Amino acid sequence: SMLERSLNGESVACLAKGFSISKTAVHGALMEARVKRLTGANVDHIDSDEFHQRNAEARICGPAPEVDHSTIGRVPTGLPAYLVELYRVPLLTKAHEQYYFRRMNFRKFQFSELRNELDVKKPSARMVSKLESLLADITEVKNLLIRSNLRLVVSIAKRYLKASTVFFELVSDGNVSLIRAVEKFDYARGNKF
Repeated sequence: SMLERSLNGESVACLAKGFSISKTAVHGALMEARVKRLTGANVDHIDSDEFHQRNAEARICGPAPEVDHSTIGRVPTGLPAYLVELYRVPLLTKAHEQYYFRRMNFRKFQFSELRNELDVKKPSARMVSKLESLLADITEVKNLLIRSNLRLVVSIAKRYLKASTVFFELVSDGNVSLIRAVEKFDYARGNKF
């Protein structure tokens, strides 16, 4: 699509030439595609009173706790290369989890609030950019939470492996469940993920 080509670095001039339209039309089409992507984004979040306080940004999105690199685990034998990579990612402590889940939900809250103000007929370029920035942070934090817990999926899959099941199917199913769990986890209850 035009948006994908633009995100991959293709210039407006090249897009205009490729689609046989004016540069103005390209800018309009790109803005429309960006707004469509933002309005379609799922940002269900677990709300918190602290999100509505004036200094929430500084308190919630300050520096993350230090990572303990000693939690990089011993790699079990017989794993394919792409699974070996999982053991190079440090495990998260409860403090890390609280920080990242809180931050992800706060960013989703900010995104929802700002998106409610977006005029889809005449979108502000500044607002669209801010929404895209929030969505990028949400995605980055979510991916970090998923990556940091993929080892757990592998260990559970190994435990339930039977002769009739395929290990990679178990891992794949586990990954889907993990992604769903990251979206639904209520960090505010104080439990470890």
